Amino acid sequence: MTKPLDHVRVGQQPSASGHNRLIDDVNSMAASGHIQGYRDSTGFHTRQTPVDFPIEVRLAYCRSDAPGTTWIEGYLDTDETGERITIECSIAGGGNLNTATPRLTNGLPMAVVEIGGTWYSLFPFQIVEDCECTDSPLGIAEGGTGATTAPAALENLGVGITDSPTFAGSTVGTGGNTTTTAVNGTLTQAGTAEANLGNTIVTGTARLGGAVNKTETDVNGNVTQSGTATASLGDTTVATQLESAKFKLTPIGGFAIKLTNTTGAVTVAGQLVKADPATDDAVILAAANELESIGVFLDSGVADDAEAWVVTSGIGDVAMEDNTAATRGNWVRSSVGEAGYADATNATVPQPINQTHFAEIGHCIESVAAGGGGTHILARCVLHFN
Repeated sequence: MTKPLDHVRVGQQPSASGHNRLIDDVNSMAASGHIQGYRDSTGFHTRQTPVDFPIEVRLAYCRSDAPGTTWIEGYLDTDETGERITIECSIAGGGNLNTATPRLTNGLPMAVVEIGGTWYSLFPFQIVEDCECTDSPLGIAEGGTGATTAPAALENLGVGITDSPTFAGSTVGTGGNTTTTAVNGTLTQAGTAEANLGNTIVTGTARLGGAVNKTETDVNGNVTQSGTATASLGDTTVATQLESAKFKLTPIGGFAIKLTNTTGAVTVAGQLVKADPATDDAVILAAANELESIGVFLDSGVADDAEAWVVTSGIGDVAMEDNTAATRGNWVRSSVGEAGYADATNATVPQPINQTHFAEIGHCIESVAAGGGGTHILARCVLHFN
């Protein structure tokens, strides 16, 4: 029997030494059959006596690449200079050499025999079926996305702009122009805001924290709690507000903290306060000529023993003493004669060695006329407590 052809894989061309060994093996088989006869697949001897025609295996070289026929021209024994012959090839599955494997190429050697004046290839050829190529995208089940664009791919994968995917306890939901994000059920987002992300305008309102009174913003600065700031998102300037349970930024640029009103009355916006020596986290009304003021009430109407916002720095509206005007540029101090109120009529700043220096609460940045007897105007001041 013939030996393996150098571990040749299916469809791979044998080496030159493999061709030569194949020729030798076929010649040996022919000689054996000439002497002993042949057996068919059932083991029956089809020829019991020698036949008088020797089979000689020759080597031929292809004159071209595989043609669209079942035959190919070749050079016998020597490439390019040998005798030109036509070689018939048997192709399993039908078809032509240019669609069969192994695929013949120009100069490739192949074993041939001549029978009845016709040359035949000893190569076994197999038809190759070309796969059907398509422009259709690979489906999700096959490891693709089933889409030809990124937005469509996201949609098919369940993370499009209209989907509500869940990622390790975080759920993002959309509806209309509202986006809701929940992280373990505590982070929500609703309403309308606007941000410029690259060339895309995204709308929605942000709310951070587990409760409504934490932080909520929209493009108009409409937030659960008062106070505004400005943030730039891309090329878009968005009015926002920042607030927590105990501090916030006010709409005019002040920094406010939340303390308990223990003045014994409802709060009056702009009134001066000082720390309550008898109660933690609380304020009382500043006395006349007060040297220890710490801030002014932001809002009016907060009941006694309730928490109220107190502006301690930045810009604040300060209530002036009865029937007194405010002049921008003047320094501001606690009123000499009226508890809880300020005086913005002084142009000359006192020296630090003067005790009056400790009565200072800031500097006036707004001129406001007096309102007449029994009135206390509000004037904007940059707060500064000595």
